[in-house]
Amino acid sequence: MDSGQTTRLSNTTLSHTVTGLRANTAYGVQVSAETRMGPGTSKKLVAATTQSPEKPGAPYDLRVIEARARSVLLHFTPGSSGRAPIRTYTIQCNNDSFYPVSAQWKTLMVVQDAHLVWNLLPLTLPNLKPYSDYRFRVKAKNKVGSSNPSNASDTVRTSETGTKTTTET
Repeated sequence: MDSGQTTRLSNTTLSHTVTGLRANTAYGVQVSAETRMGPGTSKKLVAATTQSPEKPGAPYDLRVIEARARSVLLHFTPGSSGRAPIRTYTIQCNNDSFYPVSAQWKTLMVVQDAHLVWNLLPLTLPNLKPYSDYRFRVKAKNKVGSSNPSNASDTVRTSETGTKTTTET
């Protein structure tokens, strides 16, 4: 927006977006209404832009706190938000212990209330098979896109039916 630029809007316009602004810059905006009698008293405000959002950083420090027969408790540390709220966390699992590098990752859960992640951790990951090996990874998503996946967790074996294994000391 050039200095001194005036934009006239209709009397039904409730909002207006100004484009072409630079990041980390303060801008002065002056607003007034105009009738047949002329312009009214103007109001001045200062608005500052910020850096554009980017994709979030990958979550890290994944650890399985407890393994049960059909579920595990997973904890992780969120990465950077990328200057935008995290919308979802996607938890993926892999249970191919023969070819762990080339194994396919499957989505196990999508956490929709990602802004509440601190209240949600550790996450219970359900619907697993007893006495099976699993690895987990997590992706964060904001309005720009998805993060790279986290590093995979250590391999954990779910317990036999009716027992549980604690993996954190």
